[in-house]
Amino acid sequence: MSTVSESIFEAIDIIVKQRLDLSSFDKTVTCTIVSYEGDGKYKVQDEGGVIYDAYSKNFNYEPKEKVYVLIPLGQYSNTKIILNSHFTHF
Repeated sequence: MSTVSESIFEAIDIIVKQRLDLSSFDKTVTCTIVSYEGDGKYKVQDEGGVIYDAYSKNFNYEPKEKVYVLIPLGQYSNTKIILNSHFTHF
């Protein structure tokens, strides 16, 4: 492939990555329940070790249980919501 073609593809790749970084998408992450704080509030820990609050109408989650957590618009400053248990076997 020519150097000009490679440069064009690299430029397109950079533009696409920048546009995606500026876009807002909901994000779902797998977390582990750390504790129940009351009133639907849980402490959860993500796979990177970060602990934060997440909320659920289900009050039956137990410590060490894996759950899916919704990060609205991919912004961790938003209220995070526990969607469901993370099932490892079907």
